[in-house]
Amino acid sequence: MKSEEPKRFYEVKFGAEAEFAILPGENPLEFELLHTRLAEEWAPDGPLEEDAVYTMAKCIWRKRRYQRFNAARNTAAKFDPGHEAYDEQESLTVFRHLLLQQTNDEGVIQLLSRLAGHLVDYLRDKSPRRNFKTVKAWIKALRHETLKLLSQGIRFGPLPAEAMITQSAAFLTDEVFARELEFEKRLEAELKEACNRLFEIRAAKRRIQFREIQRFERRHPTRLIGIIR
Repeated sequence: MKSEEPKRFYEVKFGAEAEFAILPGENPLEFELLHTRLAEEWAPDGPLEEDAVYTMAKCIWRKRRYQRFNAARNTAAKFDPGHEAYDEQESLTVFRHLLLQQTNDEGVIQLLSRLAGHLVDYLRDKSPRRNFKTVKAWIKALRHETLKLLSQGIRFGPLPAEAMITQSAAFLTDEVFARELEFEKRLEAELKEACNRLFEIRAAKRRIQFREIQRFERRHPTRLIGIIR
């Protein structure tokens, strides 16, 4: 009878099993794979070294998480009529697409509220709800008017590089940029501290004499019995 294949020491954990909080929208597998790659690179020996490597994984994950948050905030700003980074054409394009998913007046009204005020006024003036017997007919008219707006103003395809930089600059203000640098600085310090801690642990281990290890083994001859069983 074949013996069972030994388990890999670094096993991937999911959801509630993970010791590190994974936020909604994040993939716990990606974090555990990052942790596994670091563990394979540093080959930690013992709980102290394992904890140092785990801290490294958390630091790198938080750096990536912060960039994802910034990207999400930038996207949200493009659809916020009150923000300087608001992208009128992209908002209209998404509005026209989402109209197809609506089945009642409330849903359409909510979509309209996400557009800039002058766009809402234009669409309501050209296609007032009272002129249509059904929601379906109203949606069709709104889509038609939205297409007219898009064709008038405007661009199809991505923004020119200069315009994209201007839009990004509207989101990435000096305050946001300074906050990002400060966050990166703190994480880099924590990452460096974890690396130094790992080196110190290994150096301390090398200073332990062979006789001291033997003496410990003689005094604790049964310390592994419970684990082996």
